Amino acid sequence: MGENAYGESSLDILLKAWGLAMDTDKVVADTTFGSRNSKTGEMRPTILMVTREGIDGNDAATSQIDNLVIPFAGVFTGKPADGLKEVMLIKTSPNSQMIDSLVSTAASEEILRDFKPDNTIHPLAVHLTGKFKTAFPDGKDPGQLKESTGNGEVVLVADSDMVNDQVCVKVQNIMGHRIAHPMNGNLNFVQSVVELFSGDDDLITARSRASMSRPLSRLRDMEAAAGKQWEEKIRVLETQQRDMERMINELQTHKETGEEEKLILSPEQRAELENYQSTRVRVGKELKQVRRNLRKDTDALEFWTKVFNIGAMPVLVAVSGLVLAIVKRKRRTAK
Repeated sequence: MGENAYGESSLDILLKAWGLAMDTDKVVADTTFGSRNSKTGEMRPTILMVTREGIDGNDAATSQIDNLVIPFAGVFTGKPADGLKEVMLIKTSPNSQMIDSLVSTAASEEILRDFKPDNTIHPLAVHLTGKFKTAFPDGKDPGQLKESTGNGEVVLVADSDMVNDQVCVKVQNIMGHRIAHPMNGNLNFVQSVVELFSGDDDLITARSRASMSRPLSRLRDMEAAAGKQWEEKIRVLETQQRDMERMINELQTHKETGEEEKLILSPEQRAELENYQSTRVRVGKELKQVRRNLRKDTDALEFWTKVFNIGAMPVLVAVSGLVLAIVKRKRRTAK
């Protein structure tokens, strides 16, 4: 491992030898896999909830994983060096964009306002296999190994926050004991990788990988469609709100000779100021209502989708039984 200018550990030297790179100053934003705030319904494009569409179903490490939560992730670029084969274990959707890591912690509205998808699928985790060449060919030991004698394996993940307790588990205090319950497939993914490297693929498939929280892909698509119109309205209202506040500040404050003095307003300016203030109040109320509508729409979609999924089978069984009973009755009557 090497160190950057800030003294932080990095894998730059190893990645370069393997033909890959990762820009630590960039974070990926994705509007398809972006999660939503449970209270406001607001999309969070830099906190990804990756579903099966973004997880490789053929690799042993991810074949049984159905969802992952990955906050503020980087991505890998480049092509594997000669002798190495790369499998993309976790990936973004094409509706993604690389943004500055400093911007990634800004309000979601600001990120979405300037969002322009690059129509590129970015690898969030990769599985490298093959013969690895040394990243330190100029070592002092003349007998050092320049290339592995057999095939090796490496799994690279462009984020470490996914194993943070706040991201992957829900901790409950039960009778004085702290019990951690998985909230997603993050820990299962890490355990699968450990078992993969232990050399026993059977351990991976034998253990259940069911997640405590299993998002519905169709529901996420419906929520995205319902939320899109509201998010656009929110961006328009927030722009108006900022414009109103700027105009009010310009009319209220005036600096002269280094001292703040109240600006004497003409009747026309006073009327304009009152109009701006009332507009700001109206826009603020409308903005709150739009956010409530977004939360209401997503809650309704989730409720009715779950009702349909849970209730459809019992209803189908009951209707089938009723039809079967009617058919049998008619046959007995006919005899």
